[in-house]
Amino acid sequence: MYITESKTREGVLTDHFERGDANWGVFHGAFDQIHTGCWRKPEIMAVKYGGIGGIFAQYDEYPALKEHTLILCEMIAVTI
Repeated sequence: MYITESKTREGVLTDHFERGDANWGVFHGAFDQIHTGCWRKPEIMAVKYGGIGGIFAQYDEYPALKEHTLILCEMIAVTI
């Protein structure tokens, strides 16, 4: 499962951004499908956020990453 947030930056659709409040519903919906058995449990989960250098350096914010990680850990714990 690949988890990322996309935004248009300088006219180009780019990912690795922090998740907006409105988009958490998409993840909750995906995990609901996993919990009910409609979708299989992912073997690997990748969270893409921030990066090194360039435009990504300014999006490497520890508080946002910490908050998102805690939310995802709660979702995963119910799935395991």
